[in-house]
Parts: sequence; structure tokens; C-alpha cells
Amino acid sequence: MRLKFQILDNEYSQTAARATCSQILGKYNIREKLMDDDYRFIKAAFQNHHYEKERKFPSPIVEIVVVQSESGSNKEFEFVLQNMTIVRAGISKCFLTENGRKKTATKNIKDAVRQTVRHQQDEMRYLCRKQDQVVCSLCGEVILDPLNDLHADHAGEFEFNAILSLWLEEMGIDILSIETEDVPGFGSVRQFRDQQLAEKWICFHKKKFRPMPAHAKCNLMKNKKV
Repeated sequence: MRLKFQILDNEYSQTAARATCSQILGKYNIREKLMDDDYRFIKAAFQNHHYEKERKFPSPIVEIVVVQSESGSNKEFEFVLQNMTIVRAGISKCFLTENGRKKTATKNIKDAVRQTVRHQQDEMRYLCRKQDQVVCSLCGEVILDPLNDLHADHAGEFEFNAILSLWLEEMGIDILSIETEDVPGFGSVRQFRDQQLAEKWICFHKKKFRPMPAHAKCNLMKNKKV
């Protein structure tokens, strides 16, 4: 049986609900405020059916504006809350099936896991930039702009996902049991809620991490294939 989502006085399928949200989003210009029925629909949709509605909207929505996404490739909604907090949210995080919720939760946790050890990659990049010449370990060409085009690739047998899997196995925990939260001041950046657990992950990752320099594009293409 297909899931139905109640929005105001009507029921919608996932496809219909997302299509209506997208239609409303497309009607407005950047920095334009939603009005009347459009405002009421989006407010009800996101407050009731966003994947993380309690965390995202801890206070009632009082205003909705259409803004450019952080990537600059499309538009999204910006919500002003009664407590004067401003948050952004995308349609893809609304109206999720149970499987969709698990996939989104796993992605959010992996984002936090990566963020927690980002400084280890930064240290490697810093050391590479001090060298006269940095060669990409994936394509063999010189990295001409190490300031902006240098990634720390998880090389060898210990790819990032492999290190994470080994750690989860050693700790005896399921990835979905890891609780995360926003980094204060950086709403889209996640971190471990349990800092002791975070320290254990940091130490484990450092022992296994064998970073190699790579072009940003080479590293991203490699990760897509994994």
C-alpha cells in the first residue's frame, strides 16, 4: 500500500506532495516571500513531514522565503521561526518512506563521521603544500593548484568506508545508533553528540588513515565508483 501524507485538508502520495512543493518553489523569484495558500501548504508540509522536523523546526514557522541553494544550482526554501532562527530545508528530506529515512539517517551520520576527522585530512594537505611539487596519486599528473585542488585520498586497503566498517565492528555498534547534532553556528554541518565516542573514532581513523595527494576531481570520481 502506498504511503499517504496529510497536508492541510487533503491526502497526497509522495510523488504528488513533492510535485506540489516543487511547483510552489518554481513560482517565486529569489528572496520572494511565500504568500497565502502557498505559504500555508509549505508550512504544513515541512512542519509535519520533514525527516527531522523536531530538530529542524523547534519553533513555529512564521515566514518562508525562496532562496538560492548553497551550491547555486537551484532554489530552496528558507524558514524564519518564531524564535528568530533561520533554517533552510530541501524538498528531498520530506515525505520519506521507511527505507528513505534509513538512507537519509545513514548519510547524515556519515557526514558527521567525515567531519570529525576532517582535520586529519587538512594536516596532510598542509604538509603537501609545503613541497615544491605535488603529484596526484590517482592520475599521476602534477597538481598545479594545491591550494584549491588538493584532496587527501584514502589510499590503499583502508578506504574511508572500510575504516568506518572496521571501527563499527570493533565497537560493536550499528551506524544508525550513532546520534549526531548540528555544529553550533554551522546548521548544515553535523557532529557526534557523544564526544567520547567521537574521540574513539578519531584515534581509530588516525591509525588506519594512509592519505595520498589527489586532484579534487580525481578523488571525487574515484569515490563515485566505490
